[in-house]
Amino acid sequence: VVVVALTGLGFVGHRFQSERASAASVDRAVADYRQTGAGTVTAIQDAPAPGVYTFRGEGYFKIDAPIIGNKRLNLPPTIPAIVTVTPRCWEISVRPYKQREWTERYCRNGKAGFRLEWRRNKSDMYGIQSSSRSECRPSSLFDAQGTLRSTWTSVCKVVAHKTNLPINIPRPPLPVQITHLGHPTLTLGGQRVVSHHLRQTGSMKGVFRGSMTREVWYARDTGMLLKMRILGQGSGLATIKVDQTYTLASLQPRR
Repeated sequence: VVVVALTGLGFVGHRFQSERASAASVDRAVADYRQTGAGTVTAIQDAPAPGVYTFRGEGYFKIDAPIIGNKRLNLPPTIPAIVTVTPRCWEISVRPYKQREWTERYCRNGKAGFRLEWRRNKSDMYGIQSSSRSECRPSSLFDAQGTLRSTWTSVCKVVAHKTNLPINIPRPPLPVQITHLGHPTLTLGGQRVVSHHLRQTGSMKGVFRGSMTREVWYARDTGMLLKMRILGQGSGLATIKVDQTYTLASLQPRR
């Protein structure tokens, strides 16, 4: 989210969709999960159970740009997320809209535990297709000796990008400051879950200037995304404002 929103890729690649974006279907996500044969690996240690989860969505994305005018895109109240696992990696694919999906892949990395290998964004609207993949390093909560990090800087780079738009937007590496804020307990779907609470902040200068802060809560035992709050603003190619919250509705996935 940080890389996409701050580089302006989001503005061109999927925020342009605002008038026609529609909520993704949880039933469709379950059907897709079953069709891919994702259930062949049922579980791996220290990772979330595979299946289709549901997040509650709140908030909005606003954009004011010469091409599309002043638009507001509300986050749907129900957002499906597909979790799949392999013997050493797992992925979560979140569908905030039918026309957009973002995926994160986590793999084991020795004593450092699971680390984020890459993040991929896809969108398709008004005949505009866009996809990108970014990598951030370092991207694990623990260092090589297995010690929990407290504060560190992760540099995120867009390593692959495709679009059918004839617009070249610079995507320089983005330093993101990350702070571990503790292990609060969240209550989700009637269950109490101990979490890793992180704050991630980044800023961009150039043709697109802006800043964004993410507060993220991951399950301490499995790394599952429990809650995410995104606050951001930017100007230049467009004026944007983001205020969105994702909250996991239940720890029990559908299959």
